Amino acid sequence: TESAAPGAQVCVDVQVDGFQSIAGLQYSMSWDTDVVQYVEIRNINSAFTGFSLENIGEDDAADGILRVQWNDFSFVGVTLPDEAVLYQLCYNVVGDAGDNSVIAFTNNPLGQEVINTNTEEVPFESRNGRVNVSGDPPPPSDCDENAQPICISKETAIVGEEVCVVATDQNFDGIGSAQFTITF
Repeated sequence: TESAAPGAQVCVDVQVDGFQSIAGLQYSMSWDTDVVQYVEIRNINSAFTGFSLENIGEDDAADGILRVQWNDFSFVGVTLPDEAVLYQLCYNVVGDAGDNSVIAFTNNPLGQEVINTNTEEVPFESRNGRVNVSGDPPPPSDCDENAQPICISKETAIVGEEVCVVATDQNFDGIGSAQFTITF
């Protein structure tokens, strides 16, 4: 379960337990598009051999449906420790404070199936996730997603009054450090 304010982006971990010598899997996922809108899959576990964005069916993501299908055709299989994160599902929060969306594993349109290296079906036992919408929406800004990597909100204040601005990152990925000057 994750919580985020309206307008924020939130990522939900998809984790596994009992992932021993797995050679194939498939399932569908769903969510409430009035609360969250799909953005992308991130942070695919590098030990999940052969799994990539090509294994994700995003055609119906705007309607709240995602398909996942993967096979290890070498039948070497993949073993991951309990609570290992396979990947993260990232969403933009579009609902209002107090709303929530279940992130559900479903059989529709793609049925749930897990196969081990002995071609035996392994029980698919899932636990759904949830995104809770909390707090207030982020302050307005005139940031362009193609602009500078740091965005500062625009605020109005009366002379002598204290005012706070919000600095947010835009598309920070793999940044080890940053140095900059704010001028006002």
